[in-house]
Amino acid sequence: MTDFVSVLEVMEPWHWLSVAIVLVVVELAFVGAYFLLCIGTAAAVVGAALFVVPDLMWQAQIASWAILSIAGIVGWSIYRKGNPTGLQSDEPLLNNRAAQYVGREFSVDVDVPAGDTVQQKLDDSYWSILAKSALSAGDRVCVTDAKSTVLIVEPAPK
Repeated sequence: MTDFVSVLEVMEPWHWLSVAIVLVVVELAFVGAYFLLCIGTAAAVVGAALFVVPDLMWQAQIASWAILSIAGIVGWSIYRKGNPTGLQSDEPLLNNRAAQYVGREFSVDVDVPAGDTVQQKLDDSYWSILAKSALSAGDRVCVTDAKSTVLIVEPAPK
């Protein structure tokens, strides 16, 4: 413990700035959630404060870093909740395959009992389909909704 405290007692601005750079580089290279960016920014602020107040005790440095880190993370979280990424895809259903089938019509391959699910091959995948009313093999159906991997179907309008 004494060795750790002796290291903290000789912390200079360059140490804090080095920690800041390492954290920011790791954040940008690997993580991408801006968590380490907040902590790295706090380290940079403490390093800058040490240039202004070189006799700042190590306890104050650590406390300042912790408080600034927490404030940065909380502030970033609040900002993100109020301002979503803003990246709008021109294909909003791209990663939601089940939703892509809503509105699509097809013929069922097997009888579908009312309120029960059966497997149906659509394109290159098997999907569970659920119908409120009984359907016979060959009936045309329309997908009206999708819940996870279950497609909700109704008889297609003629």
